[in-house]
Amino acid sequence: YRIFALSEEALPMTILIPGGLTIGYHYRLPGELDADSVGRFTTAVRNGTRVPYIKSEETPVEQSTEVEHIVGSTFRSAVLDSKHDVLLFVAYGWLPETRMWLPGLERAAERLGALGTVRVATIDESANAMPTEFAEAWLQQGRSVGALALFRAGHKGDAPEFFDMDTLQDADAAPEVFSDLVLRWLAPLASPSFSMLPSGDLVSAVRADDL
Repeated sequence: YRIFALSEEALPMTILIPGGLTIGYHYRLPGELDADSVGRFTTAVRNGTRVPYIKSEETPVEQSTEVEHIVGSTFRSAVLDSKHDVLLFVAYGWLPETRMWLPGLERAAERLGALGTVRVATIDESANAMPTEFAEAWLQQGRSVGALALFRAGHKGDAPEFFDMDTLQDADAAPEVFSDLVLRWLAPLASPSFSMLPSGDLVSAVRADDL
C-alpha cells in the first residue's frame, strides 16, 4: 500500500486509472462488497459525488518561514487555485539531498518576497499525495529525486514548468548558489517576468501584453 501513497488505516481502497494516464484516483471502497454496493459506488464516482481519497499530513496551523508548507489536503487550494505564480518544491522527508536544498529555497523565497508575484511552497511527497494531474506530469519528467515546478498564474490547467534538478548534482550546496540557479531559471517564466542585477537584486519587468 505504501507504493500507492496510501496509509494502512485507509484500506480497503480501489484505484481508478482514466484512459491515457498511468496514475489513478484513490477511492475508499464500500464496507460490504456486492453487486449493489459496487454499482452505487461506480455511479457516485461518475457523477462526482464520491470524493477521491488524498493522503495528507495535518494542515499546518502556522507558517514559520517564507516557504509555505503545504500538504495533500491543501495542494489544490494553495497551488492549483492560487491567483499567484507558485514555485513548488517536492521533497522527500527522508532524503538528505532534498533537506540540503531547503535553505537555498528559503533564500530564494526571501528574495522573491520583494516582488510579491511568486509564492514559494514545499510539500513532503513521502507523507502526502498530490493531485493526479500533477503527479502524472511529474512522472513524465522521469525524476526520482525531488522536483521543482512553476505553476503559472492563469495557466494552472497546463502542465507546470519543471526545473532541471540534474543541474544541482554538481552545484555547490550553499544557499546563495542554489538561490541564484533557481531564480535565473525562473526569471523569464514568471508572470510578470523579472531580471537579476549583477548585485543579485531582482527587478520586475513589464509583461509584453501590458505595453
